[in-house]
Amino acid sequence: MQFGGTRAVRNARRNGHLRVPRLTPVAALQFGVMIDPMPGSLVEPAPALLKMRRVPRQARSRMAVDALRAACERILLGEGSDVLTSHRIAELAGVDIASLYRYFPNKEGIIAQVYESRLVEANTASHLEAKNNIDPHDGEIEEKIRGLVGRIADQHESMLDLHSDFYREHFDDFDLSRRWRPGRSNSWREELSNWLASMLVRRPTTGKRLDAEASAFLAFRVLYGVLDSAVLESPDYLRDPGFREQVSATAVRSLYG
Repeated sequence: MQFGGTRAVRNARRNGHLRVPRLTPVAALQFGVMIDPMPGSLVEPAPALLKMRRVPRQARSRMAVDALRAACERILLGEGSDVLTSHRIAELAGVDIASLYRYFPNKEGIIAQVYESRLVEANTASHLEAKNNIDPHDGEIEEKIRGLVGRIADQHESMLDLHSDFYREHFDDFDLSRRWRPGRSNSWREELSNWLASMLVRRPTTGKRLDAEASAFLAFRVLYGVLDSAVLESPDYLRDPGFREQVSATAVRSLYG
């Protein structure tokens, strides 16, 4: 079966419902989909920036691509984004510039690979943390929301520290909360909204409030709306403990009428 070669597959990909029995990471890049750690589940469409000019198939070419990605990350962490150029990446990686352009259209394509690698790690870690949480409904709602705000802000900070301009320009593609949770076709935003609704049902509080699903919807629109705006407009706010506390308190207040 050749993925992407039939009308049915093209329509499935366009609608975000392509089922892939097994794909290697290399094949995934070629067909423009994400690898899901649970074979047979829905596969998330990949950001366009991850599309490579040529997919490395031989061990030597894969090593070259890995070296370019690693060199890019080292430059961003050690020297800063201002000095990042395609030639500097190729020089540090020990790869000739022609080989770089054989696989990537520009340096942004390599930066995207660095971000994607970090997102895969963060997504897996978040999934395992949630999976190993014996009772996700244990504890107070206020404390759980406060902890969630802190984790989201920390994730944004780490991405902004790598390359602030790139992350803000391509925020929708590399924001962890918009990614599907491994093995599921829901984003983390949807998963957490469902979790909060179940918390409200199991642990009702006094005071006037909307029904559980609507309350959770409203609280997370407030939470994510403020944090998204901070990333795009005032990133320094994310480092401020007082700002994080205000976001948490505002989200909690939105649960009650």
